[in-house]
Amino acid sequence: MTAAYKLAPSPCSAEPFAESRLLLDEMIAEMSCAESLARGHEEVEQAILKAGRGLLRQLFQDHLNLRTMTEPRVRVVGEDKVERPERRHGRRKLRSLLGPVVWTRYLYQQAANDARAPADACLGLSEDGFSMGVRRGGGAGVRRRCVRPLCWLPGASTRRSRGVREVHAALR
Repeated sequence: MTAAYKLAPSPCSAEPFAESRLLLDEMIAEMSCAESLARGHEEVEQAILKAGRGLLRQLFQDHLNLRTMTEPRVRVVGEDKVERPERRHGRRKLRSLLGPVVWTRYLYQQAANDARAPADACLGLSEDGFSMGVRRGGGAGVRRRCVRPLCWLPGASTRRSRGVREVHAALR
């Protein structure tokens, strides 16, 4: 099953990092096979980099899934002083240095009022869906692909386009 079709973890999962362990075992098996032993160092290095990035992304996803499973019920009152007692799961995509992950957390809501997700604040998420590592410039390639289109948005005080450095500074 591909990652796009995986369901959120059930609270009954015995091992929250089972997917990561499976990927690590597959990676070890791949590096131990006769085909891998016959490859040159560059091919092996590239295979490790590719599989390693997938493993790290899965570790991050498994960590987020564990947070979801252990998220406690809290009392939520918005800035408008309206309590939001109704609780449901909400999903949010996060673009991280390791690749995209999905953060499933509880949304608290009340009829005719916006939902609140207190777990987003605990994780320190920004509104734009980028992880802080990407926002701080650690993922230059990720930011370059995502920030370049923002450069053509009109500036707030003038009609000129924003420069890449100006957009990067605004994202920090």
